[in-house]
Amino acid sequence: MIKNGMKIHLNILSVFIIISMLLSSCIAHRNHPKKNSSQIKEIDYKTIDCRSECIFRDQFNEQNFTAHIRIQKDQKIWISLTGPLSIEGARLLITPDTVSLIDRINKKFYTGSYSAFQTKYKIPISYFDIQKILVGDLNIDSKRDNCLIQDELQICTQKNDSVIYTFYSNPKNYTIEKIRVKDRLSNRNLDITFAGYQIISGNQFSFNKNFEIYTNNEIAKLQMDFTKVEYDKTLEYSFSIPETYEKLGF
Repeated sequence: MIKNGMKIHLNILSVFIIISMLLSSCIAHRNHPKKNSSQIKEIDYKTIDCRSECIFRDQFNEQNFTAHIRIQKDQKIWISLTGPLSIEGARLLITPDTVSLIDRINKKFYTGSYSAFQTKYKIPISYFDIQKILVGDLNIDSKRDNCLIQDELQICTQKNDSVIYTFYSNPKNYTIEKIRVKDRLSNRNLDITFAGYQIISGNQFSFNKNFEIYTNNEIAKLQMDFTKVEYDKTLEYSFSIPETYEKLGF
């Protein structure tokens, strides 16, 4: 499927984690915002099942693959990456305590504590934060003192000591059209554009997302075109590691 499969799989997975850390790869919005507010309401769900056709590009590679993401609330996040002919290259399972990755190309698997994974990839948030971001529970609250209307879009800024968020939303229905995130500590920036909104189980969901991550002089791009989004199905989270695979740590 892919040369140097483990390295590229980890690059792609790290992009997913960076996106999750800064914002979302599976963002959904409640369909009934409060008047004069773009605050996103908490989403009531038990499971979510998403599938997306993806193109990943960086300065070294371009890869087409399918990402299948399943979440069981407060318990696990499961991601499968498959290439041409539906051949799976990697599978990831995250729980509140552990992270495991199966590399089917090189017949290896990586596993370790969530804290070790945090240290390796410099992820300063918990499993529950990643879960909350992935399902779109962003709790964005636009206030008059940090918002303005420009080119028929509402532009709102939020910031803390390390990150500046700029949200470009449609003031008619508060669907987000673009988000810019600047991480001042790591010098890592993220631009996301959203299109193709549909209403799924009462939630506005963007089926077409484009991500661009800039770090120093490097850039990585991820295009995601979702083909399936379903809430509250009974899901399976198969994660069987063949006995012949070599065990490695992060």
